Amino acid sequence: MLPAGCQQLTGAQALGFVRTRAFERGDLERAEHQRQFLIALLNRATSRDVLANPLRSVPLVWRSTDLVTVSDRDGLADLGCSVTGRPARAGA
Repeated sequence: MLPAGCQQLTGAQALGFVRTRAFERGDLERAEHQRQFLIALLNRATSRDVLANPLRSVPLVWRSTDLVTVSDRDGLADLGCSVTGRPARAGA
C-alpha cells in the first residue's frame, strides 16, 4: 500500500501497484489502480516539463509506441482518450 499523496515509483514498484490483487475488493481495486496509474502517466507525459524538452519528449514517443499494445484496431491515442475521458479524433 502506498502512502497518500504524490509518489515517484520505480518500474518494479509501479508494476506491483497495478498488478496486485491483495485487497478486499481484489480485481475491482486493481482496475482502479491501473486507471490511476495511467492517468498519472499521461499527465506526466503531457506536462510542459516533458513536451517542451525534446531530450525528454522525443525518446518518450519512440519508446512508448513500441512498449504499449492496446489491440489490433486501437492505438496509444485511443487508450489516452479512454482513460482521460476525452473524445477520440476521427481518423486518428
